[in-house]
Amino acid sequence: MARTQREAQAEERRVEARTLVIRVGPAEDGCLLRLSGELDDASAPALEHELLRAEAAAGATLVLDLGELEFIDSTGIALLVEAARRASEGGFELKVLRGSGQVERVLELTGVAELLDFLD
Repeated sequence: MARTQREAQAEERRVEARTLVIRVGPAEDGCLLRLSGELDDASAPALEHELLRAEAAAGATLVLDLGELEFIDSTGIALLVEAARRASEGGFELKVLRGSGQVERVLELTGVAELLDFLD
């Protein structure tokens, strides 16, 4: 028996990209991406792919959980800025759950925290 699209979206997927693990699952009115590990030059392409995929299917809201992210470099910062730009132009909301102290510090120092819509 074929599953509905809603049932397929309700399942969580796990994507491993070198030092980053991305868990993709449902969120209220959209999609949740939970990141753990390190978001850097090596792992950013996998996250970009998952973000674009989620944006296309998310509905109204895409939630990016940085709670287990331990490290982010300039490539990861650029990826977040681009996702925020697409959200402001694309008719969906990008919500962010805060990360570790180091990640928060980088977002604050670079000014990226001001561009993101934090849930917490």
